[in-house]
Amino acid sequence: MTLEGLVIAKTLGSNSSYWLLSPEGKYFLIKQFAVQTDYTVGKAIAVEGSEAEERGQRAIEADSVKPAGKEIEKRVKAWVEKNSVPHEAQLLVDNAVTRKLEPFFTRAAHEIAESVLMLTPIVVRFHDDADGAASALELQRAVFSFAAEKKVPFRKSFFSANADSYFYEEKFLRADLEWAQGFPEKKPLLVLADHASNEESIPALEQARSAFKTIVIDHHPPAEDFSKHVGLFVSAFAFDRNVEKSDYNAGYLAFEVARRFAPLNQLENLELLAFASMHADHSRFAPRERGVEEALALEFLSSGKIDLQEVYEDFFDARKREFAFKKATVRLKQMRDAARKTTRVVEAGKFLIQVIKLSSFVKKSVFPQKAKCVNVLHDDGEARYGKPLVTIGFTEDAASFRVSQSAHALGFKANDFIASLQTEMPHAIESGGGHDRASAMRFKKEFSARVFEGTVEELKRVLQTL
Repeated sequence: MTLEGLVIAKTLGSNSSYWLLSPEGKYFLIKQFAVQTDYTVGKAIAVEGSEAEERGQRAIEADSVKPAGKEIEKRVKAWVEKNSVPHEAQLLVDNAVTRKLEPFFTRAAHEIAESVLMLTPIVVRFHDDADGAASALELQRAVFSFAAEKKVPFRKSFFSANADSYFYEEKFLRADLEWAQGFPEKKPLLVLADHASNEESIPALEQARSAFKTIVIDHHPPAEDFSKHVGLFVSAFAFDRNVEKSDYNAGYLAFEVARRFAPLNQLENLELLAFASMHADHSRFAPRERGVEEALALEFLSSGKIDLQEVYEDFFDARKREFAFKKATVRLKQMRDAARKTTRVVEAGKFLIQVIKLSSFVKKSVFPQKAKCVNVLHDDGEARYGKPLVTIGFTEDAASFRVSQSAHALGFKANDFIASLQTEMPHAIESGGGHDRASAMRFKKEFSARVFEGTVEELKRVLQTL
């Protein structure tokens, strides 16, 4: 048979195979056993050979590979452009902010859809909590279902991994770069969800720009002029730094992106993930009637999991989801009962400080994880004491802060407090950030005792002035 198309990807090796996209939108693997050519990605070629099949994929064993005319390239690109146009969609949360965000949702959806059609690898790196997991699940499901609808052999071109950090660390960049090396002559798309818009992420993001196209989907207060460090920043904070913009959580933002290119039959599942993420991150837009139990089930199912497909299948199995919710509820009660015995409460003027040593009952990658423990214990403290409350949960190298609404109304902001601590203890505190009412910092283990005592004393002093 004779076939013309555009080389959109190559395999590694001295005599590469090509992935060819025809002007009609069909994908072929071109095997070079009888010939040896080395055309670059983006080159239009004409192939003669015999049709074969490799692992269910249409393949051509080439007898001849020659350059094709520019017209082929134009026709292929026209097909890609036509098929990557995002759907028009009604906003799940419809207000002035989200209407401003619509062009960002549309642009992100177009970039992802185009990447799928062109076999451009996609990396999704997400924060390891329910909001981050929901974001990644929404994007992965949209990518796989869109690829299936268009008959694109994309599964091996998608990689997702969680990040146990609120910023994009160089260790994650190295892992993502290592994976991307398997795709010669391609510039993969890197999507960072529910983290990475802060100052600490900028060094790794600047390095990433030479190897990746970048999209950050986040709802944490960003670094100054953050948008200039990435290809696309999808966040309500792109317009102003109003603290209420945190309610437009990453799982919601990723949903609005995913629904604009996913097949319409995926909408119901994507919507449930969005609702679960809203409840998990306490968004004021979370609906009362949907997503409450699902949020806790998702947190349980995604804790420490690497395989998102397994999480997705378990989450949408009603029996497994209900079991996960019940098991999570029991574990949270056990954790709360254990923590109450060791929690220290300190008075500071109009405020109370709740100090919790998490190391004795928090294990990495096991539910409940650190952030969930601090959230639950802070809510428990608010209910028990009824006063403006600041909660600090310590491990041997990190501290998580939660601030009640009443404490925030009196003028305390966790972000500002962490920034002042970093100035006072630069030798010990490595990084910090988050929201005014929910933030975290990391410090060197060897200074753990000093940071612990110094933080509590300084917090007490600051609160007494408010």
